[in-house]
Amino acid sequence: MERGEFLKLIYKIYNVCDVYKSKRDRHVPWKNLTPQQAKFIGSLLKDRERILNLFSHDNLGKKGGISGKNLIITVKILNRDDENPALEKYVGFDHRWIVVYFGISPELENFVSIVMWPSGSKSSKECYRTILSLFKEENKSLKFTGSYHIILPNEIHPQRVEKLEIEKDKQVFYDWQFFPFIKDVGETLSRPISAPNYRRVLLRNERGELIEDYITIRTTVGSVVDIKGNEIKVKVPFLRSKPHIFIFRLRHNINDRIERDSIYYFLLIERAGEKIPEVFEIEPAEIGDALAHCLAFELYRRFIKNISSAKHEQYTKEEINNLFHICNIEEWENLFKKYASFLCKIYRKEMPRNINLLWDFIKVNLLPYFKINTKKGGIYYFPILLRRHPQNLLYEKLIKFMEVNKIIRHYTLIGHYK
Repeated sequence: MERGEFLKLIYKIYNVCDVYKSKRDRHVPWKNLTPQQAKFIGSLLKDRERILNLFSHDNLGKKGGISGKNLIITVKILNRDDENPALEKYVGFDHRWIVVYFGISPELENFVSIVMWPSGSKSSKECYRTILSLFKEENKSLKFTGSYHIILPNEIHPQRVEKLEIEKDKQVFYDWQFFPFIKDVGETLSRPISAPNYRRVLLRNERGELIEDYITIRTTVGSVVDIKGNEIKVKVPFLRSKPHIFIFRLRHNINDRIERDSIYYFLLIERAGEKIPEVFEIEPAEIGDALAHCLAFELYRRFIKNISSAKHEQYTKEEINNLFHICNIEEWENLFKKYASFLCKIYRKEMPRNINLLWDFIKVNLLPYFKINTKKGGIYYFPILLRRHPQNLLYEKLIKFMEVNKIIRHYTLIGHYK
C-alpha cells in the first residue's frame, strides 16, 4: 500500500473504528498491505485494546482518552527548532489550523505529542503561546496541571487545562539521552515498539515543507562505522550476543556533525511501517556514557518486568515498594563489571580509571532515576511521577502507566530476554 493510503488507514483506526468491537479489523484491506504494514496494523488493533482495557474504569472518552486531573506532568519538547509546525485541515465543517509538538514526558515515561487547534480553542492558543515563550530559554519544560486530556497512551490535548507553566528542569539529567525508559540496545532496537505509541506529527523535509506522519522515538548509543550519503552504519552494543551493524538515515540538518569511529548518543525517529530509523538528534558520547546507557537500560528492563496492575489490589504497601527493587548490590557489581568488560572489547577503548568506583558511578550517571538503598542493600527505581506526587498519588494510577510502558516495550521481555 502506498504510504499516503497507509497513513489514512492508521488515522481511520484511531478516529473511526470502535476498539471494542469484536470485528474491528473487518475493514482493514490486509491484502494490500506489505508485511511490515500488516504487522503494524495488527499491533495497533491488539495492543491499543490492551491499553484501553487497563483504564476501563476511568471514564474513557470515545477516542480512548482520559482526563489528566490530579496528574501533573511535564514535557521536554524535542522539535523546538520549529516555531510553526502547523497545517490547515478540513475538519468536516470548516478549515482549521492544527499545530503539533512532540517530546518526552518523564512522568508518563514515554514519548508524547501535544496536539493544538489554536484557531478554534482558547486553551490551545494559550498552550501554543506558552510553548513559543519556552523556546526563548534553555533547560525548560512545559508543565500541565488540571483536566487536560490524554488520548492513550501518549497524545496530549490542552483542552480544559487549568494551568500551563514553564518549569525549570529539576535534574541535570533531564534530557533525552539520559531517560532510561526510552533506551534501546541491539537486541531491542531490532524489534518494533508497539504500534499505539506512534503518533501523528508534522516534520519538515530538506525543502522546509511540512510532512504529516506517524512516528515514535527511541534512543541508543553506538560508534559510527561508515557514512554514505544520507545513511550511516552504527555499531550498537548487544548485551547477550556479538554486536551488529545498524543502518540509520540522517536528517538533512545533522549530516556534517558525525565523524567515523566516534561514539554518539542517537535520538531516533521510527516511522510507522518502515524498517530504517532516522536520526533526529545526536550528542557526543564516551565509553563511560555507553556503559551508563547499557546499565540504565538493563536496570529499567528488570524494573518494568515486575509491574502488573492485575495484582495491584493484592499488594501490601511494603510489597508495592518492593516493586521498585531491581537487584541486590552483588548483582549490580557483576553487571557493572560484565558490561564494562565487553564494551571495552567492542569499541577498543579503555574505561577511565575513576569509572571503577561503583558507588560514584551510579550517583554521577544513573541518578535521579535509580538509587542505592544501603539499609536494604539494593538498587531501586525511583519514578519521577512518584516524586512529583509523593503524598496523594494513587499507586493504582502509577502502576497503570507503568504497565502501559510494559505493553509498549513488551519486546524487551521476549526473544533474548524471555
